[in-house]
Amino acid sequence: TIIVLDGQGGGIGRAIISALLPLLPQGAQLLCVGTNAMATAAMLKAGAQRGATGENAVRWAAQNADILIAPIALVLKDSMMGEITGDMAASVGSSRATRIFVPTERCGTHVAGAHGVSMQALVEDAARQAAAMYFWPTPGVLNKPPWPVSESMATFSLWRISMPMHMVAMAP
Repeated sequence: TIIVLDGQGGGIGRAIISALLPLLPQGAQLLCVGTNAMATAAMLKAGAQRGATGENAVRWAAQNADILIAPIALVLKDSMMGEITGDMAASVGSSRATRIFVPTERCGTHVAGAHGVSMQALVEDAARQAAAMYFWPTPGVLNKPPWPVSESMATFSLWRISMPMHMVAMAP
């Protein structure tokens, strides 16, 4: 089960779902959870099969997802103008799901290597990673996508920072 989490207006979650749906086969379970009703509605409109809203829904998603995709703010207490509670952040941060975070600078947190990369490129990379994990689930290993990947520096940087730390030294 892939679950996309988002808050505020749900724009990043909507973009992730729009980018991910074409990469998944018919019948793949793509769910969404919003921290508020607007975010959930935006993600449902983008094509998620089912959605839920609120703090308990975020905790449920963290316990039941195989893959979680969210803006990095979902693991930062009081981010998104206070929408993210400590329980939400702790649930997502301690989830056993494979987590894919989209870095945003709006939450006051900067991720090294993501500077200057467009939000669209970050969202598309998150979608490709989730699709690769859906097709070839290998716990703890970032699977290479089954399609050609541009060798631009931005793509390489995104690929490298999304790898487990012990594999970064082996990156080409």
